[in-house]
Amino acid sequence: MTPRLPEDLDTERSLLATLAASGNLDPGTLHLECQQSVLAMRPEFFMHPAHRAIALAIQRLYSEQIEIHSLSIRTQLEQDGELSRCGGYTGIVEVLQCEEVQRPSFLLNRLQELWRGRQIIRLGGEAIRRGQDAMEPIDKVISELADQLSRLASGGHLAVIRTGEEILKRLRAGEAFMDQSSGRKLVHFGIAAIDEAIEAAPGDVITVGGRPAVGKTAIAVQGICESAMLGHHTLLVSLEMDKDEIDARVASWMTRTPYSDFRRGTWQPSSVEALLNSGDTAKRIASWCSPSGVSWSKVEAAIRQSVRVHGTTSVWIDHVLLVGKPLAGKGSSDAACWSELSRGIKRLAQELGICIVNLIQLNRHGAEGEPRLHDLKESGAWEEDADAVLLLWNKDSAASEAMVEFKSVMVKGAKNRSGPNGWKREMNFQGSTNRFDEAVRTSVGSPNRQGRSNAFAL
Repeated sequence: MTPRLPEDLDTERSLLATLAASGNLDPGTLHLECQQSVLAMRPEFFMHPAHRAIALAIQRLYSEQIEIHSLSIRTQLEQDGELSRCGGYTGIVEVLQCEEVQRPSFLLNRLQELWRGRQIIRLGGEAIRRGQDAMEPIDKVISELADQLSRLASGGHLAVIRTGEEILKRLRAGEAFMDQSSGRKLVHFGIAAIDEAIEAAPGDVITVGGRPAVGKTAIAVQGICESAMLGHHTLLVSLEMDKDEIDARVASWMTRTPYSDFRRGTWQPSSVEALLNSGDTAKRIASWCSPSGVSWSKVEAAIRQSVRVHGTTSVWIDHVLLVGKPLAGKGSSDAACWSELSRGIKRLAQELGICIVNLIQLNRHGAEGEPRLHDLKESGAWEEDADAVLLLWNKDSAASEAMVEFKSVMVKGAKNRSGPNGWKREMNFQGSTNRFDEAVRTSVGSPNRQGRSNAFAL
């Protein structure tokens, strides 16, 4: 007797209706879960041939950034030669009229589990058939079935296990032990001590912690400008500033013109001529701002859109504790909730192959003097999930309480998985232009306020 294969046609229709609903798959929408589901679903998850064809059509439309609705699905099915299989346009409308849901990932998980159940039944039949064949080497049968079960256990993908022979091959070839496609340095701070120590490779997360009023936002602005000048596409996610403040800070840094001049509109044309005549660097700088308390799903959607549309390679979040606290489960502590956000940021960096810099405020308790890793606010996860941690503090504690044009700021490499650790450097900060320069001692031992020269160049 042939076993009945597990299926749930109502779930199939409901998932398709949710994905095709108006606006759910538009870039930058709140429906990030729909966008993730359409990328993760596989045709074999659908038992009904018409549902499988519609799912493929939705995926093709999404990949080509075409608006998804019943008419565009019909056009795609016509091109694929599958319209008749779906019962024509009437059949498409009938499927898409099913009830939508808020969490399509649950429907997708349900269909995947049913598919895995069907695969187990198939493998069981194959095991019986091959086990009864006296000509089949039993060790080969067991090995091949075990491989297929392993793929099934890992979601359909077989783990790639490497041996030491790969090391010997790379040594014989004289290769660097770094994937050339992922070994690029994506983030530059414009401070030699930091840039030489921090690898900032794709998939890395860097946490920058600082006391209040130390210049966390300024170092983020400097970072996106420095990185853009070196050819990288950057994104500043600001949950404190509006677009006018961001633009004024970037223009101020690039032209060495006081920030207040741009805010008041009193800057001189001659001071911005170089920036106006060369848009290449400016075009590589993107920003996205939102009020504090915004959900992580919305921030993630903006980052994904920037990566897809603008080719963004580094993202700076200012500052990350202003993201709405995620829910990690009923009764979860604040630390557990922030840990969930920290892990989500790390996963996103690895998935997209970008470097993410988290700016975070240090605890105000014991706010004077050199900070330590345990001063990172809210959760140790910001340390644990980071590939590098930089800590900033004012050398003169009085500078924390007053708005000064020049001050000395200390930076410490508190953690570094890929380089030196525990180093400290003094930096000069100029408030009017939002610039950090590494302090250079003169013959009389006083800081050189000019630091290194790095004005915007064509």
